[in-house]
Amino acid sequence: MTEPVREPGEGTVAEAPADETAGADAVGEAPGAEPTAEDIADETPADDGAPADAGPLEGLRAAVIAGCERLNQTCQGADADFIRGQLEDLRARVATVRPSELTPRTGLGGIFDSRKKRLARFRDHVTDLAPSISTAAVKLRDAAAELARRNGALNEHHQGLLTAITELDEALMAFPERADPARDGGLKHLPLTRMVQNVDARLAETAGQVAEAAMGWRDDLLKALGADGKKLTPLRRVNPDQGALNDACEALLSVIDRAEAALNAAKARRDEVMARLDRTLAAARGQEAA
Repeated sequence: MTEPVREPGEGTVAEAPADETAGADAVGEAPGAEPTAEDIADETPADDGAPADAGPLEGLRAAVIAGCERLNQTCQGADADFIRGQLEDLRARVATVRPSELTPRTGLGGIFDSRKKRLARFRDHVTDLAPSISTAAVKLRDAAAELARRNGALNEHHQGLLTAITELDEALMAFPERADPARDGGLKHLPLTRMVQNVDARLAETAGQVAEAAMGWRDDLLKALGADGKKLTPLRRVNPDQGALNDACEALLSVIDRAEAALNAAKARRDEVMARLDRTLAAARGQEAA
């Protein structure tokens, strides 16, 4: 005996008599069973709008954002400031070498100031200074090597982000509207990263050039003063060319001047690109840039 059919509005859903001849689609389904979340999802029409709410894309989108974050983090660094500090220190040390001190003094001051004494003072100062010149050169070389190492890491992260963008792009092909903040931000990160790498490559080259110039200057100076071997050459056999020594000092100071100018330009360019990277990362995250 079937239940009476209630009129709509009586507080229950109207039920029809069970149909014993239902088709195969009804086999195994309990009468009155509640639909599952999967059933509802299957029956929900596909969203043809922007894919921002597409759940399956979230993992791919997160991978792109993570790739942007890795690039952004690896690009950070205070290398320009460190190199500037080494250049300033090197300049100060080179400036203490004054070949003019080899010139005989006039007046009463020159009475007891022999050539041997002047040359001995000058050579002692240069030999005491030489280790610090070597240290500055090593630090500049290390800075150049660190920049090269980081550029290599950026290459790996760059490729990782490119792969993540490609995977997200392929998934977005299923949507009429392919605009996506993470995808767009990732695409902008790629060329900006190359800009940072180019700037850092120039910084590394500049640091390396100054290091080589400083070491060459140090070696030539020690050789001219007979202090390049295990034993010092007797002062009577040392005849440095004062003019050549002065030119060498001026040449190294000019190298440092050019390096500082290049450093300032590189840092300004790098700061500009880093600001753009920060804005692009914020956009990829769906945030407003500060």
